[in-house]
Amino acid sequence: MNCTVRDIAEILERWAPRASAEEWDNVGLTAGRGESPVETVLIALDVDEAVLNHACQIGAGLIVSHHPVVFKPTPSVNDQTVAGRLLLTAIESGIALFAAHTNLDRAAGGVNDALCAVLGLAARPAGEERIGRLAELPRAMELGCWAAEVSRMLGAPGLRVVGPADRMVRSVYVLAGAGRVELDDAIACGADVFLTGELGYHDGQKALYSGLAVVEAGHFHTEAPVLNAIEKHLQSTLSALQYNVRTVIWEQSTCPFWVVDRGK
Repeated sequence: MNCTVRDIAEILERWAPRASAEEWDNVGLTAGRGESPVETVLIALDVDEAVLNHACQIGAGLIVSHHPVVFKPTPSVNDQTVAGRLLLTAIESGIALFAAHTNLDRAAGGVNDALCAVLGLAARPAGEERIGRLAELPRAMELGCWAAEVSRMLGAPGLRVVGPADRMVRSVYVLAGAGRVELDDAIACGADVFLTGELGYHDGQKALYSGLAVVEAGHFHTEAPVLNAIEKHLQSTLSALQYNVRTVIWEQSTCPFWVVDRGK
């Protein structure tokens, strides 16, 4: 059975409804025609020139990304901006762009649940209005030891920690990506430690003064696990609908930051 961009968009939006995204977010079909046929879908965290080139090489008619190419309304689309060049390339190449961002953060089985699964945490929603998840470690552990485990399991170098290394922690508030939006909720819920992707300096101070430990594992490393979750969801749903569509994960996504090893 032939599958279209609209068919896949509907599958993803049933999983992560657009209405559940934050007001400032830009999710859904960013570029492309809904009726265009799709035989191959490329799944990526971000869309850049390398992703678009690979999509062309494998004949992908659609790129599903977590981060939108355009966050804010733009008065023009031209080759004078990075986003403009990406949009022009996608449109000229006949490749549709679809983004599932904060709506996928909130969705069951989405970004935060995928992160918890990789870390072996049984998670539950932190509340109806919250994106984050609450979880407990199988046993109480020293903060420094658990942070080292997180670094190993996520392949996240240069992980940053707030709180004494020997502090015992068990309850965890989990929010992949930028953690500032739910820092107050993590404090209010009484969790021992806040696992997130990134926090600012003053956010770290606030957590410290509030008695909340923090493990900051990197925006990229905390969100990357969702790529496998997207592929699994798409493949199971597409198969049930008898659509023959190939899904490919862009495995070369990397964090833009690198860490200096100062030695011993």
